[in-house]
Amino acid sequence: MPGVTVETAAPEGAAAATLARVAADRGAPLLVIGSSGISALPRVLLGSTAAELVRSADVPVVVVRSGDEDDEETTGRAPVVVGVDGSPNSDPAVEFAFDVAHRHGAPLRAVHALSDLPPSLLTTGPVAARGPQVGRAGIGPEVPRQLDRHGSRYPDVDTTLVGAPDPPAHALLDAARGARLLVVGSHGRGRVRRMFLGSVSHAALYHAPCPVAVLRSAG
Repeated sequence: MPGVTVETAAPEGAAAATLARVAADRGAPLLVIGSSGISALPRVLLGSTAAELVRSADVPVVVVRSGDEDDEETTGRAPVVVGVDGSPNSDPAVEFAFDVAHRHGAPLRAVHALSDLPPSLLTTGPVAARGPQVGRAGIGPEVPRQLDRHGSRYPDVDTTLVGAPDPPAHALLDAARGARLLVVGSHGRGRVRRMFLGSVSHAALYHAPCPVAVLRSAG
C-alpha cells in the first residue's frame, strides 16, 4: 500500500509476551496477528496466542487467519459485527467497530444476545427506525442509546441492531458469517454483561469465521 512505512524486527521470546512488549515499546495503537496455516492445529495455536495477547496487551488485538474470507467482490458489502450490551464497559468495542465501518464504508451490525427470550421475539432493523420496537422485544433502552451516542460521530455508517435469542457466543458467531470483522470486548461487569464475558471472546478467537478484534472493556 503506497504511503505505508513498514519496519521489520525479529525479537526473541514467547510470541504473546514479545508482541505485547514490542507494541508497547513502539506505541502501536493496534496489534494484528495471523496464520499461514489452515489446519486445526495452527488455528488452535493462533487462538491461544491471541488469548494471551488479550490478557497482556493494552491495545486492541486483531486476529486474521488464512482461512478467513477475503473475496474482493463481497468484501465491500460485508458488515462489521459488534457485540453490544449498553454498558460503559462495552464502549471501546462499539467505538472501534464504528470507526472500522466508517473507514471501510461498511455497514455495522450490532448484536445483543437475549438467550432468555423465545425466538418469536427476535427483532432486527435500523436503530433509528426500530429503536422503540427493539426495546419492547427485551432490549433495554441503554443499548440503542449507546449506539446512538457513538453513531452520532459516524452518520455515514448504516447501523442495524439485532436482538438474538441465542447465547452470546452463538449469536455472535452466527452473525459473523460473511462479515469483514467481528468486534468483541474481553470482559464486562454490571447487569447487562453477557456479551463481554471471557468465554465469549475466547469463542470468537477460536471459532469465528472472519477476522476478530478483541478490545479490553473500559471497566
